[in-house]
Amino acid sequence: MAMDRFLATVDRLADASDPFLLTADIDSFSKISTESRQLIEIIDIRDELDIVKSVLAAQKKVLKQLREIIRSQGRNLTSGSHGVKNPSSVNVDVDSGRASGDTAFKSVGVVDDAIRIVEDNLNRVEEMDNSATRVHTEVSIIEMGLLRKQDEMEVLTHMPAQTTSRV
Repeated sequence: MAMDRFLATVDRLADASDPFLLTADIDSFSKISTESRQLIEIIDIRDELDIVKSVLAAQKKVLKQLREIIRSQGRNLTSGSHGVKNPSSVNVDVDSGRASGDTAFKSVGVVDDAIRIVEDNLNRVEEMDNSATRVHTEVSIIEMGLLRKQDEMEVLTHMPAQTTSRV
């Protein structure tokens, strides 16, 4: 039954002036195009996840640099060279970058929180990428099986009819 449908589709394609207009006929007996489209979409998703990972990694790097800048300003002010004896009295004005009061130490805490958030997001993106990798592998296996079946169908359609003859 499936072979008859397949052969009828092949005949329609052979007789068609533009066989590409009959892709629905091809898809009716082949799931390969669906899996191929899914593979392409999975690859696109993984590329996008890589972009997100790159952005998050850059954010993490900048936040760590910011944390070190804030810490160094706090150390400079608490070293006594500026007459500040109590580290809790050092503040950093975010707009000017100048330190005074205890804001520098609070700012380091805020930056540390931001770094943790970025790291959590990096972990989530990594988990998504791992899931996409597993799905990519599974769909590839399915597609390979379908390709193998399609090759078997092609071999069957090109085999000459066997006749039994008695000698």
